[in-house]
Amino acid sequence: MTNYISRNIENNMITLQEEQEELSTGSVSFITTPEGADIYLDDIYQEIKTPCIVDNVPIGIHSFKLELNDYNTIFGNIDIKENQLIYIIIEMTSLIENTGSLYIVTEPIGAVVYIDDVIIDDKTPLFINNITPTSYVIKILLDEYEDYVKIININVDEMLYLDIMLNKIEVQESILDYSKITFGILSLIGLLGMMKIISNKI
Repeated sequence: MTNYISRNIENNMITLQEEQEELSTGSVSFITTPEGADIYLDDIYQEIKTPCIVDNVPIGIHSFKLELNDYNTIFGNIDIKENQLIYIIIEMTSLIENTGSLYIVTEPIGAVVYIDDVIIDDKTPLFINNITPTSYVIKILLDEYEDYVKIININVDEMLYLDIMLNKIEVQESILDYSKITFGILSLIGLLGMMKIISNKI
């Protein structure tokens, strides 16, 4: 029966996993970036996370698997040599794309937001996460207020905060000049009076 011993690199902790047998063995060191990956050796969970050293591995070809949440699982094979320490150094690939985020607050609230002419379901105030870093044109619309248009830049691992005061559209009311209206009415009355006088003379 295979006998592995796992050692934490930092505290040199020993964990016996199966009954020990005297076999020609070697060791393998697992180091990952980031740390904390689960280790499976020949499909046996090692009950210790990276970085660590697994001792007492029988010589020959063995499979391994490294798992870490939100990162791609790593599969591989190692050839263990007698009394040798083999290093497995892995930079794990994130499953989550490097993104940024956007937080928009408007006064008044309840505005509709477009990003590159694509409407966002929620209205302000709103938070948008996992945005691919690049430049965008945002447009903010609210009835009775002027449209707000701006070019923004989203950066990796940063939140862009926009606090926007919308400008109310001024309604131009017609102001009646009553003096002119009065003068016009009087002129019309005078004209009608003159027409009546002329008609009487005729």
